[in-house]
Order: sequence, then structure tokens, then C-alpha cells
Amino acid sequence: MPDQHDYSSTILNCAESFRIREGVVEAKVRFRKDPTIISAFSLTGEKPFPQIDLFRSTKKGVGVGVVEKPGAGSAKYKKLNGLNDGNYHIYRLELFDDRLVWKINGKEVYRNSISLNEPLFFHLLTSLHGEVNESLLPHRFEISWIRCYSKVSN
Repeated sequence: MPDQHDYSSTILNCAESFRIREGVVEAKVRFRKDPTIISAFSLTGEKPFPQIDLFRSTKKGVGVGVVEKPGAGSAKYKKLNGLNDGNYHIYRLELFDDRLVWKINGKEVYRNSISLNEPLFFHLLTSLHGEVNESLLPHRFEISWIRCYSKVSN
């Protein structure tokens, strides 16, 4: 049944057009941090987990990492400090073998590993999680570009 809402959320993914198993994903992005609006760039396969976050802005701040399954305590995550949300930043994820390396503006910020069984596609999303602070609107989640470099199989 149709219903009226004051705000909406959105998600965009490339499941039908692009997948990566090994290589590099990077994006030049800026977004406004807001405790009630999540902005994220994530990679998943056919199942929702594991979920690899190139970045995720939540009420606790901006972070990068892996969520292996739903629920508390299942994440390998690093919270980031000092990002100016007025500026664009280049977020980069390197996926080779089981090694994952996150970089921001060319500087490594986190490293972890995970066993991946399938190629991944990415999701770009903004979602609402609470009462919207109208003084922070309009919310900004701007993507200047996305680049993907896939490892060539011999």
C-alpha cells in the first residue's frame, strides 16, 4: 500500500554489469557526516555477507573494514578520524589473494584478510537511521569518479 514519507533512501549497485575478485577499487568521494544518515560504498557477492566496506559513515563516525556476518562482534573494522567532510578524498581498496588493504589519499589506513569465494560487486547507498536534523540538509554524498582495476588471469 503506498505511503507518504518526508525523506527517502537510495541504493545503487553494479551486480549486473561488473564484478571483481582481485584488483583495486577506488573512488573520489565526499559526503557530509550525519548521525542519522549512513553513506557507504560496500562490496558483496550473491549473499549479503561478508560485506567489505570501502568506507561507511555512521553515527559513530567513518570506518573501513569487513563485516563477516550480521550481529555485533562480527566485524573487522577501523574507525577513522580527521576526515574533513568538505573535501573530496580518494578511498582505495586493494584485494589480492586473501589480503585487503585500505588507503585514503594514498596513505594506508587499515589492513586485514578474508577468504573470498566469489567475485564481488559494489553498492553505493544512503540510508536513514533516525529523525533527520533538517539543519544538516541537504545531505551530500558526491562521487566524482570510480575506478576499478581487475587482475588479469593468465
